[in-house]
Amino acid sequence: MLDRDKPHLIIQRPAQSTEYQPPSRAVQPTTSVVPADRHGHGSRLRDELELVERAADRQERPISIEGAVEGVYATFESFPGVRLALESLDPRQGATHPELMSVHESRAADGSTTERATVFIPRGTIDYFLRRVTSYLETADETSPKNRKLVDSIQSVQTATIAALWTDPPADFPGAGELVWWEVWLRKRDGQEAQRLQEFAAASDLRTGRQSLGFGDRTVTLLEATREQLSVAIDVLDDLAELRRPSRPAQFLTGCDAREQEEWVAELASRLNPAGADAPAVCVVDSGVFREHPLIEGSLSPSDCHAADASWPVHDDRGHGTEMAGLALYDDLGEALASQQQIHLRHRLESAKLLPPPPGENAPDLYGALTAAAASTVEIEAPFRSRVFSLAVTAPTTENPESRGAAFGQPDRLVCDAGCSRGWPKRHHRRQGPRSSR
Repeated sequence: MLDRDKPHLIIQRPAQSTEYQPPSRAVQPTTSVVPADRHGHGSRLRDELELVERAADRQERPISIEGAVEGVYATFESFPGVRLALESLDPRQGATHPELMSVHESRAADGSTTERATVFIPRGTIDYFLRRVTSYLETADETSPKNRKLVDSIQSVQTATIAALWTDPPADFPGAGELVWWEVWLRKRDGQEAQRLQEFAAASDLRTGRQSLGFGDRTVTLLEATREQLSVAIDVLDDLAELRRPSRPAQFLTGCDAREQEEWVAELASRLNPAGADAPAVCVVDSGVFREHPLIEGSLSPSDCHAADASWPVHDDRGHGTEMAGLALYDDLGEALASQQQIHLRHRLESAKLLPPPPGENAPDLYGALTAAAASTVEIEAPFRSRVFSLAVTAPTTENPESRGAAFGQPDRLVCDAGCSRGWPKRHHRRQGPRSSR
């Protein structure tokens, strides 16, 4: 059994493994609408389907991807306030059949919603829809024409664009020529969907995340491209199901190998603009900070790295302090990684090492004195700098917490104390001005 490296986190119940279950889509009664002219309505839909078919026949495939199924993506749009017959848009009949990829709604100013479904139609299977529209037309004069639930709900059909697969708010859809990271959701078909996307990216000189995540019948990965570059994929890949903004790029980054992580870090470092030397600082009172890290180096000067004991090296030999420094500097690093904009930092870092090099440990009754020494060393070095102290180091509960709290119990110190075990008091004191040099 592995040693517990986070003893302050206590889990009362053992972990349980469960199979992933995609959220069920609430089945709501379909609001029916009867077109005023069913003959005209059916004829128009048939014409639109034939246009989609002709567009598929004219479709150029600039890149050949092994294992990709030829076909076309089509968007089915409902009448306002009407639900599409989604089960009929996703027949799952036969070895090759149309497949529903994504569904999203838009709300009009009057509150009515329009539903749009994107369907991948493999070459030669559009007859599935044409036959149903033809049967609808042949019985259009009857009270209940054949396939009326499907056909009555469809307002229009057209060849889908890359925007049809976008399921985040429309206002967030990337602009023309904007190079961004996309969260690409691929339908699971034969287990090779991520490999086909990587093959497309390689042929198009695009970057992808090397790791992918599986969710039920979907595989999720990252791709960096403009919307114009990605639009080519809709002509050559049948795997695209949804497109979104990366919600957790850092989660993908942790699954990448060291070389790819280095590339991500270098790309972000090239967009960083550190705060000036006179900017406020977050003083991380912890295990030290590895200031040579490319994302930290510009925000932490060598003269701002200190230790409570002058005999200790100031670098981080436990890792925790560097992690806290990154959190203090960037908050959500994933947002910075996903952005393509320049990052203008507004504060700097200071480091006050509170923990001795391993395997050494501080005596419990010395924490208060060491904390005071760490804080004083920082303030002596830069007495006029505005700062906040970040203390995210816990200690055994046998220690008197007041001794450490008293170290920051000065009227000119603003403290964020993460040592909250067993109701330890948190002290927050706002800085009134620079300390006297006396």
